[in-house]
Amino acid sequence: MQQNAWPPAGQQASAQFSLALATAQWALRLPGASTTSKGTSSGTSSGPTEQQACVPVNQAREAIAIWLAIVATHPSTSDLQQGLGAGNRIQGTEAGKSFVQTWSYSGGYVTPSGGGVQDTAAGYLLAKEMTSLPQQKVSHALAGAWSQWLNWRTTDAQLAAALGIPMPSTSSPASLPPGPGNGPPASVCTT
Repeated sequence: MQQNAWPPAGQQASAQFSLALATAQWALRLPGASTTSKGTSSGTSSGPTEQQACVPVNQAREAIAIWLAIVATHPSTSDLQQGLGAGNRIQGTEAGKSFVQTWSYSGGYVTPSGGGVQDTAAGYLLAKEMTSLPQQKVSHALAGAWSQWLNWRTTDAQLAAALGIPMPSTSSPASLPPGPGNGPPASVCTT
C-alpha cells in the first residue's frame, strides 16, 4: 500500500461523501465561508479580514445538497445519524440571534478555509426524508423550479411542501449547551 495515500485505507466512503457534499454545496451556491473584518476597540473595522463559517438556516438548498450527496454516494445511515449528536450532547451554534441545531458528517474531509458551511440538523433531517421518496419524484420537483431552489430565501418548508412530505422537527434546548463549538455567533449564509 502506498504511504500518505488519500483517503486513508478504510475511509474511502467517508471521503467520497464529503467530496460529493462539498461539490453539491458549490453547485447550489452555498458559500464556502463569509468574510468578516476584524473590528477595533472603537467599533470600526480595519485591518485584516477573517473567514467565518456560515449557517444556511432554513434554506432548501442545503437539504438538496445533502440529498444529492447521499444519493450519489450511499453512505451508511449510522455515519450520517452520528452527525446529530445524542442525548444531552446536542450540537449547535448561534446564528441570526437564535440557537440552531447543527449536523456535522463524522467523516468530513473537505472543509474550506474558515470552516465553510455549517450544516443544520433540519437540513439533514429533510434530506433524509427526501431519500425515502423515489429519486425521480424528487428530481422532477427540483428540475421544475431549479432557480427557486438556488435562492437562499427558499425555505425548507417550501421544499417539503413541493415534495408532499412533512417537515421534520429538531429538538432545541432552552439555552445554549455548554462546551466547545458554542463560541461567537455564526453568520447566516445569504449569498
